[in-house]
Amino acid sequence: MEIAYICYASGVQPAHKYETEVVNVDVIPLNMNCLPRIFRRYNLLISEGLYPLLAAYVLKRFGLAKKHIHLLTGPSILSKKHMMKIIRKIYKNCDCIIANSRLMAEIFRKYLGENTPMYICHPYYQNISDFTDIIPDLHSRKICFVGQLIHRKGIDLLPRILTNVRRRLGDVEMYVVGFGRIPDALKVNLKGLHVTGYLPKNKLLSILSCCSVYVHPARFEPFGMSVVEAMAAGLIPIVTKMTGAKDLVESIDSRLVVPVDEDAIANRIIEILRMSPGRKRELSKKAKQIATIYSVKARATFIKALKDVLGDDE
Repeated sequence: MEIAYICYASGVQPAHKYETEVVNVDVIPLNMNCLPRIFRRYNLLISEGLYPLLAAYVLKRFGLAKKHIHLLTGPSILSKKHMMKIIRKIYKNCDCIIANSRLMAEIFRKYLGENTPMYICHPYYQNISDFTDIIPDLHSRKICFVGQLIHRKGIDLLPRILTNVRRRLGDVEMYVVGFGRIPDALKVNLKGLHVTGYLPKNKLLSILSCCSVYVHPARFEPFGMSVVEAMAAGLIPIVTKMTGAKDLVESIDSRLVVPVDEDAIANRIIEILRMSPGRKRELSKKAKQIATIYSVKARATFIKALKDVLGDDE
């Protein structure tokens, strides 16, 4: 069984790395050295990203591959309006498309049609036990966010959310941990706001252990691995409807998924901080359980997709 995984020259995205380990695949980054390896016959091509998608399409059209699975990495490809006709044609030539969340699947089905063969396979997290060992301080009035410090993540909403919560509850603190340049929206003199920038894992784990609530106010997030990490640590997560990881958060309590609205997010934080200790423990325990088993389900879903696509070639 010959399977190739075509990706950008920078390599396989971390969220998709496990898909190269579930089965024996030949990882082919698109660069000048890939030509001898790419022009071979394969039973299956797996692609991630726009140019790997185009390469796999051409190889299949020329008879060098029997089947093609594409992994969706984000919706940016849909912004290329001048290419939408050809992109739609290429997608329809795929034997299967794998989305990393229901949110992503819904977006692409809108463009490709409801009958597009598609699986929802959440990213697999191998080192989740690093977070499950944490015992969070559910009595604390501390909130945290972890992620890239960009507008799409909704980080500019965080100071206003904290201001709203402190106005009604008093002494509440928020930790903002992330990588990238700290934007002006976070360079404010606001009591209770701690913007750390990037932290090594041991310090991140320390911050998670002293918090009770995790907030992810994303305007758009295909999935959101930091949500799963926080859940595994036992924090009670609040995410927006535009966060792919809402698939997991809804299983804890559907009220933890809110609109992309600073007041709605602040109201839910206040509701959680006012909960009884017993209810907080219940939500925390459920979050840990769901985060712990979800990776096993993700692996099983991916294997099923492979088997369905390969059929008799398996």
